[in-house]
Amino acid sequence: MSNTTHVVLVGLMGAGKSTVGSAVARTLGWHFADTDQVVASLAGKSVAEIFDHDGEAAFRLAELAALDALLDEPSPRVIATGGGAVTTEEARKRLIESGEHVLTIWLDVSPSTAVSRISDPSTRPLLEGNPVGRLQVIASERHQWYELVSDVHIDVNQKSVSQAIEAVLEAVGGAASWT
Repeated sequence: MSNTTHVVLVGLMGAGKSTVGSAVARTLGWHFADTDQVVASLAGKSVAEIFDHDGEAAFRLAELAALDALLDEPSPRVIATGGGAVTTEEARKRLIESGEHVLTIWLDVSPSTAVSRISDPSTRPLLEGNPVGRLQVIASERHQWYELVSDVHIDVNQKSVSQAIEAVLEAVGGAASWT
């Protein structure tokens, strides 16, 4: 990769990665990409349909390919990952080994706050049944991985969208290698 810089947002679904990420990208004049949207666009079907028809393993492979391609892009971008991107060892390794040209930020949110922010939990295949209960299990499984891959940790539970955007911009501005 060239001297390009990227910001990668990780965290649970409902943390605000896409909303915050697109606003941060606009502010910086960078490109924005959401790995879930990239995967769905390439597959010609929604993430829920991919899970239903192809399974989670197939989705994770496509998600890793999207992340790899986005990190290899030559122009700076903000990348919102899916909440489960960190579940594969390959994705974690890629984020950790991306070096100083990638700043990975964990937008940390509690399961109850996350569910309250998701407009339609039925579109989230992993939340079927009891969304808060399912997300509590998911959060406990992924916590260590979010911590492992992130350079910056931002608790967004009590933050408005604009406060979360400001916190990410502050983190980006504070990174020594940024242009």
